[in-house]
Amino acid sequence: MLRNPFSKDYTSPADQAWRTGESPDQGTLGPYRKSDQDPNSFRNSFVTKLRHNPDHKTFYNGNIYSADTAEASQQKINTAAQTSEATFKDPGNNRLANDFLAKYSQGIDRGLIEEDRAIKPENLDNLTTEPAAARISSKDPNTVNKFPSQGVSV
Repeated sequence: MLRNPFSKDYTSPADQAWRTGESPDQGTLGPYRKSDQDPNSFRNSFVTKLRHNPDHKTFYNGNIYSADTAEASQQKINTAAQTSEATFKDPGNNRLANDFLAKYSQGIDRGLIEEDRAIKPENLDNLTTEPAAARISSKDPNTVNKFPSQGVSV
């Protein structure tokens, strides 16, 4: 049954717990989980179901994200910053994503999304990788790539 998110009916246990200030994660996040140290945490059905997950105990151990995964993720960000078209492998996903992007752009043009708050490929510039000295020339084009012995006064 779908619940109305604007309902004032706070009779469910989850709503009552939220209103008393209890944390929704029930102490199950992070490498030092409170639920692992609490001997009574088994009484919480969420914690009990989570403990039946085979990866529950070892999720934070070892190398979670390999260098290859990090490199592939960075390449996706770099590619996304260069184009405003979807770059999924599946053509169906590309079609849906491009339809969303077209409607999102229309929303910006119609003023539904503020121009300064709109998400665009150029917003990813700060996340992309580039050579270490790539932006030096924007600071002082007279001294870029010149050593003082080549006629540049210091």
